[in-house]
Amino acid sequence: MHKKAHDPYLVEKRKDLLVVRSLPIVSREMGVSGECGVVEFHKCEDGVKLHGHRGLFSVYPIEYKKGKPKVTEEDRLQLAAQALCLEEMFSTEISEGALFYGETRRREVVEIVELQSP
Repeated sequence: MHKKAHDPYLVEKRKDLLVVRSLPIVSREMGVSGECGVVEFHKCEDGVKLHGHRGLFSVYPIEYKKGKPKVTEEDRLQLAAQALCLEEMFSTEISEGALFYGETRRREVVEIVELQSP
């Protein structure tokens, strides 16, 4: 499962959905780079333009994990960092993403919100 999620040559297109794997990401503002396991691009009315594709798309990161959900926040933080990189790269806002755990075989939707200073 995890190997499939990180196969950069496996791109799926289903109707209004484009699934990209192993997408390199970077944030110059945060000074970080990495790779998203899976990013879904959903065709929509007010999204971003993707090179080589017609229409506009929303950006939806999905982080695949082998095990089960953790009590700690590291998986959510990793997904949030990926979303911040994608926001900077595509000049868009991402309101949610998902964690997919191999043991439960389910997606856990994670809301991406801006933290307010106390």
